[in-house]
Amino acid sequence: MHKNTKLVIILSIAILLVLAVGCEQPKKKVKKPLKKLSNLTNHSAATDIQALLNVTQEAEEEASVNTTGMTDQCSIVLNQLEFDIAEARNASKVLDQELAAKTNAFVSAQEDYEQALAARNPSQINIANATLRRVQAEWEAAKDKANDGRDDVRRLKLSLVKAKDDCDPNYVPPIANATLPQTPESTPQSQCDRNEMDTIAMEYNRLKARLDGKEEDINALRDQKDELEEQLETAQEANNTAEIGNVQDDINEKDEQIAELQEEIDQLNAELDDKRDELNQERLQCGLASLSASQDNNEEDEICERYDEEGVQEDLDEANQELEDLREELEQAEDERDAAEDAGDDDRVDELEDDIDDIQDDINEKENEIEELEHRLDVLQNC
Repeated sequence: MHKNTKLVIILSIAILLVLAVGCEQPKKKVKKPLKKLSNLTNHSAATDIQALLNVTQEAEEEASVNTTGMTDQCSIVLNQLEFDIAEARNASKVLDQELAAKTNAFVSAQEDYEQALAARNPSQINIANATLRRVQAEWEAAKDKANDGRDDVRRLKLSLVKAKDDCDPNYVPPIANATLPQTPESTPQSQCDRNEMDTIAMEYNRLKARLDGKEEDINALRDQKDELEEQLETAQEANNTAEIGNVQDDINEKDEQIAELQEEIDQLNAELDDKRDELNQERLQCGLASLSASQDNNEEDEICERYDEEGVQEDLDEANQELEDLREELEQAEDERDAAEDAGDDDRVDELEDDIDDIQDDINEKENEIEELEHRLDVLQNC
């Protein structure tokens, strides 16, 4: 009995030593060494203590290696993201330069078309009109690529913010937090400056308001252009040359206004992205959630107040059906164009090419509408 009591006391002391050392590494869950503890009762008391000490040392070494590995992995990820952002920015600048060149070509083609209309030379008008359509399509494609390039930069910058948060060395999982509370010096909130965050938030909201106003303006211009294009079509059907020239002048003016306003919007978007990143850094330090590029708190609140999930779902279903119909219409028009080409009917080919361009524009608009409705539905599901 005396021998067993002595053994229990020695084992208790050894276990206390393990627990004491284990508290210094609360973040590491020691799994493999615990399997060895189950076999310790088969040895002498002295052997048990030494085995326990060896297990503790092994656990400390394993935890140290894993911590270093995590730090190295974070460094690799963060460095790669920094590199990717730099590459994306360079690529975006190239795309912006290409867009500027296409914009100049588009403006030049518009001027050539105006001159052709003023000369009232049908052949020259047809050639200038075909060139204008081609250049406009190239300009729109370049604009889409430039927007995609900017989106890539924004996405990578947000990924960098997320990665920095995940790799924050001050971060302690909730379980470890319960056994080893953080000191004020170790918490991310210790560097929180509410006044600075509020100042940045005000600047962010001012930029957002300016951007919203510009987007309303450009949408109004696009609506006006659509009305002018309907007037132009009517004048062309009536073969009213004077009216065609006047309406085309108005359309070209709207295009220039839209292009200028789009440049302002792109610039505001870039400034807003930078300000959002700056605000997110402050929000993270204050323990708040990040704002995303496509979804901020103000927008969520507005969507939750203005829309209902069932109605948006109905609109989305209807838009998807319309998109499917447009794609079928596009396929049919392309088949008819191919048949006209085989028949050598150039006039019919030109007519169908115009129809195809119009249908493709409708498809692009419908896809944008669907994307917005899907985003709206996602927000409503979390209201």
